[in-house]
Amino acid sequence: MQSAGKKEQLQYLLLRFLEDKATDSERAQFFHYLSQENDDEGWTELMEELLLVGPEMKDYDRAKWQPVIDEVIKRNAVPAAAQAPVRRIGFFRRYGWWAAAVLLLAVAGFFLLDQPSRTGTPGKATLSQLPGGNDIMPGNNKAILTLSSGKAIVLDNAAKGKLAEEGNAEAIKLEDGRVVYRADDNRDGEIVFNTMSTPRGGQYRLTLPDGTEVWLNAASSITYPTSFTGSERRVTITGEVYFEVAKNAAMPFRVKANDVTVEVLGTHFNINAYRDEALLKTTLLEGSVKIISRNASGLLSPGQQAHVNDKGNIRLVQGANTEEAMAWKNGKFYFDGADIQSIMRQVARWYDVKISYEKQVPHGHYKGKPSRNLTLLQMLKVFEYSGLKFRLEGNTMIVME
Repeated sequence: MQSAGKKEQLQYLLLRFLEDKATDSERAQFFHYLSQENDDEGWTELMEELLLVGPEMKDYDRAKWQPVIDEVIKRNAVPAAAQAPVRRIGFFRRYGWWAAAVLLLAVAGFFLLDQPSRTGTPGKATLSQLPGGNDIMPGNNKAILTLSSGKAIVLDNAAKGKLAEEGNAEAIKLEDGRVVYRADDNRDGEIVFNTMSTPRGGQYRLTLPDGTEVWLNAASSITYPTSFTGSERRVTITGEVYFEVAKNAAMPFRVKANDVTVEVLGTHFNINAYRDEALLKTTLLEGSVKIISRNASGLLSPGQQAHVNDKGNIRLVQGANTEEAMAWKNGKFYFDGADIQSIMRQVARWYDVKISYEKQVPHGHYKGKPSRNLTLLQMLKVFEYSGLKFRLEGNTMIVME
């Protein structure tokens, strides 16, 4: 496994290539990294985080790819005195066609490359520059806190320190930007409700009065009391939210999402309840939860996922991909055989753009783990390498046929 420092340096170098800003020294350093063939796990992890694979690229044929690889190396040549030897053939034989695709993506700097077109005839593989629009930055930490009085506080602009007194609790913004509630049991005050909501292109972290940690994805919200009393702790959410629930056997924690209730005592779980998704998905990482819909219920164990459809039917999935469910919280997209419409819904929420399809919706399924720190232009360059084309008109991203 690569050290955190080396991995960050590799990511930096890859982005420098992606932006066509890499210096001779940076290219030499990158080629030197490629020549080190003793870190399979680290390379695989880094490659998977940056690659998006399209349906056209099913098999790796070294004989077909080697001339293109050589052309990439030649076009990105560094001074002979600085260039470290690169054992290209061995590298690509080990990692396969997807590594070749990533190296083309990263090392070429998205230059114009001579290679067969998608139809199999000679042509140029080009990458658009979002004609008609400027680049769009990725989402970041921003949210609105709506108090019981209806007053709205824009959290990304709010100063650190006490935001408000609500009931018998104070809402405080910490140095790291997180909002926490501190209740004073000796102070009288009615139980009131606050709502934290993230816009498209936003995410935020919250600590509830009982110590439960909450992460909100883009276009999500949570409504909660400023202090928990009685026999339960109940909150309501929209969108996608990850919870690390503080344990309290005497006071179960219940999450209402659409027409589904998730009941826990103390556990870590993720709920994806976007209205534009076909299924409400609850993924359990630790502990146990009970899923209750209109006409069914089920118990989840760690590593399982519950799918609830619009009729209230529940299906339990064994061996769920928890990495996929948690990718957004960990700063990644995770596409594992996803269709273009599913991918574009995530892109729309994170970059706050509208999605339109020029003609027919492109077919095919895609795999990859690109970073959520990429700008929209950088992200679309990744997509375009797998054969998709886009243009931007104002705030609308058009997927071309």
